[in-house]
Amino acid sequence: MRPSPALAVAGVCLLVTLVLPATFPPDGGPTGFDHSVTDWVQGTFHPIDRAFLQPSQTFVLLPVMLAGAAWLAWARRPRSAATVIAAPLVALLLTEFVLKPAFGRHLTSPYVAHRFLDYPSGNTVALASVVTAFVLVARTAWARAVILAVGCVCMLGVAAGLVWYSYHWPTDIVGGICWSVAVAIVVNNLCTVPSIRRSECRRS
Repeated sequence: MRPSPALAVAGVCLLVTLVLPATFPPDGGPTGFDHSVTDWVQGTFHPIDRAFLQPSQTFVLLPVMLAGAAWLAWARRPRSAATVIAAPLVALLLTEFVLKPAFGRHLTSPYVAHRFLDYPSGNTVALASVVTAFVLVARTAWARAVILAVGCVCMLGVAAGLVWYSYHWPTDIVGGICWSVAVAIVVNNLCTVPSIRRSECRRS
């Protein structure tokens, strides 16, 4: 069976996630791209309200995940409900316990009292994985477009806030988005493989 276009996208996103750290300086500091974007954000906005960061917080995303999963379960779409819950959880767990320790990039922010592992951005992974999961389980182009539009607006606000407050470099955010998309696609594929196989058997 040929790999789906979605899995090809996941492969490219995974590759970007793993290769991007090769562009970091030896000490894990900012790249030229990081400097350029950060200077623009911090020079353009004076300042950015912390409310811009709220869409990436647990108290916002968890109710959205649970409500979406409950609706999908009620609509008799348990595999889609599983994707909405599992994709963000898998992406975040792997981020915190595998990727961040493996890459070991640190950033010191004047807004926090300690250094923390930075790549990929956990806030970004949280939001992007939820948005991607909902896009993947949406059944109509209209629903996917609306979810993607809202998600992109929220992500732009979160990204600007993370950069302005020096919580993350822009490359942390790019890596987080790519990682989230890759994980969500793979998880969705795993959750839907049995139903896909059954439908193929019926057609044959």
